[in-house]
Amino acid sequence: MAITFEKQVSRQRYLIFVFIIVILITAFLIWRNYFYQEIKIEEEIILKPAKKIEINFGVLDNPLLKELQPIDKIPSLEAGVELGRKTPFTPY
Repeated sequence: MAITFEKQVSRQRYLIFVFIIVILITAFLIWRNYFYQEIKIEEEIILKPAKKIEINFGVLDNPLLKELQPIDKIPSLEAGVELGRKTPFTPY
C-alpha cells in the first residue's frame, strides 16, 4: 500500500510542474501579445490625407422647410398649471 501512495505523490508532483509550466507559457504569451507591441500610431496619422468636408445646401431648398415660420416669443408657463407628477417614480 505504501508503494501506491508514493506513486500518487510522484504523479501529483509531475502534474504540478506541468501546470506551472502551462501557466508560465500562457503568461508569457499574454505579455508578449498585449504589452510588447510596437506603436505605429504616429506613422498612420501622418500618412492619412485630410478628408474634404462637403455640405449639401440643397436640403434647405425643401418646400416644407420654407413653410416654417419663426416663433417670436416662447409662451411662458401659467402659474396655475401643474406639470408632471409629485412622485414620478411611482407606477401608474
